[in-house]
Amino acid sequence: MRSDYKIDSENKWIPDGFHFLGPTASTKRRQLLEKLCDFFSEHGYSEVIPPSFDFTSSFINHLSKSERDSILKARDLQGREISPGIDLTIQVVKGMAGFLQKKQNHNVFYRGTTIKDNYKSNTDRREVMQVGAEVIGSSDAKTFAMMLQQIDGICKQFGLSEKVTLVLGHVRVFSSLAKALYLSRKEKIYLSSLLYAKNYKEIQSFLQNCQGESEVKDLLLQTLLEFDSQVIVAEITKVSKKYQLGLEKVVSGLSEIGVLLTERLHSIDLCVDFSLLRDLDYYTGFVFHGYTDRIPYPIFTGGAYDHLYEKFSGVEKDACGFALNLDLFEEMIEMEI
Repeated sequence: MRSDYKIDSENKWIPDGFHFLGPTASTKRRQLLEKLCDFFSEHGYSEVIPPSFDFTSSFINHLSKSERDSILKARDLQGREISPGIDLTIQVVKGMAGFLQKKQNHNVFYRGTTIKDNYKSNTDRREVMQVGAEVIGSSDAKTFAMMLQQIDGICKQFGLSEKVTLVLGHVRVFSSLAKALYLSRKEKIYLSSLLYAKNYKEIQSFLQNCQGESEVKDLLLQTLLEFDSQVIVAEITKVSKKYQLGLEKVVSGLSEIGVLLTERLHSIDLCVDFSLLRDLDYYTGFVFHGYTDRIPYPIFTGGAYDHLYEKFSGVEKDACGFALNLDLFEEMIEMEI
């Protein structure tokens, strides 16, 4: 009799990369989310709820190729292509741009799940819970320093003994150097993948065949190996002035962030790395990843995106934000027990 009721694997198992939380894990997550929501509310953020699905074009138009390739797609009954949220910043900014008060600034926070098909391996997460904050209306050094202090405050509030190393970069450094080397869009994408992998020999070989001044090439290589912010900032300043790269504002912004955060960070260590490139096309200024020694993936991510709001609303408005990967954050907390 039992043989008549065979159940195939699709009925018995949840697909790889997706997760079911049992009663104990669900209780812990609810408590964690409540504390995080209270934290953001106390710091002047208002909560918004992003949708589970959006038009696929909303994502495709603002993501890099590697991220576009991981979008899951479906069609609604009218034949329009829709996708689960792969990037919550896009959805939050798009939603806020639809409000009538477009001239007002907004500090908002959200919680939601990102879903994407992972092209690396089936064991990696396809479903990631995020909690994030967006400052729509400002992305200057003072605002950025405020966000980094808030990340420090989150780590402190949850009693994390292991410090988070926050790697801070700026997308204009790479884009300005690439422009000075007359790189095509395809070459820029290829070089950015080499930078992400820290493939020094391949980068060196690639640059040998590029146009442009040797000092500019040397500076690009130096961004890979030099983590002393004073040394790299001095070199950027010198080369930028000589070849009119326009990076002086980046340097002054970094200096201002350093001054504002002096002796104010207790749970994070700040590390400057101008070879850091986010895999999202909409970032325009400072960007960062936050890591711990025991987890190989970024727990915190963020950056400035000064043109994203305008693309949805037609209104110019600087903006920046950050998100924490809740699954990895829970893992950090469990390691403390």
